[in-house]
Amino acid sequence: MRSELLVASRFAEDHPGEAAAVLEEASFTEAAGVLAEIPATMAAQVLARISPSLAVDCLRAMPSQQVTGVLEALPLDL
Repeated sequence: MRSELLVASRFAEDHPGEAAAVLEEASFTEAAGVLAEIPATMAAQVLARISPSLAVDCLRAMPSQQVTGVLEALPLDL
C-alpha cells in the first residue's frame, strides 16, 4: 500500500467525521478516488458522514464492485 493511501486509510478509520469534512472540501472526483482506494468498511463510515449529493456523486464515480462493498457496509441506522 502506498504511504499516502496508508495515511488516508488510517485517518478515515480513526476519524471518519474529520475525513468526511476533508472530502467535502475536495472535488467529487478526488473524494471518489479516495473512497475507492480505502477498504469498503472505512469508506462506508466516511460516506455516511458526507452530504447526500456528494455521496451520490462519489458512488457514481466509483467502480461497481467497490460501490457494492461500500453499500453493504453502510450502517443501518442512517
